[in-house]
Amino acid sequence: MLTLRPNSFDLLYNGLISELENNGVKSSLKKTYGHSSYSLVKEKDEFVFQTLATGLCEKDIAMSIENKKLYVSAKPNEKGQFTSSFEFKLPVGDVQENNTTAVLQQGILTIRMPLKENTQSVKINF
Repeated sequence: MLTLRPNSFDLLYNGLISELENNGVKSSLKKTYGHSSYSLVKEKDEFVFQTLATGLCEKDIAMSIENKKLYVSAKPNEKGQFTSSFEFKLPVGDVQENNTTAVLQQGILTIRMPLKENTQSVKINF
């Protein structure tokens, strides 16, 4: 099982950048993870991505898979103290884009991406 999570430095750094931007200091650095944490777990036949999405509706969230990367972003229509906002760009490899599903339930966004079956055989010689 492979689990990817932002490390403490990423969270601290992105939090500082966000605070500077909110206080009127402009930065050319792009906020990648915001204050959200996520989980990307490789189970036996799929990747499962989860993140907190408190205060969000389905229309607030944009998701796509391009060039073997998962793109997920959320920009809420209404700002609130407990409303999530995030932007993720994560490598997921070869997944079945057509069979990928997303569920937003009880403030948690879950995206399930089945892995493509590798039916191609390769003969190995000495």
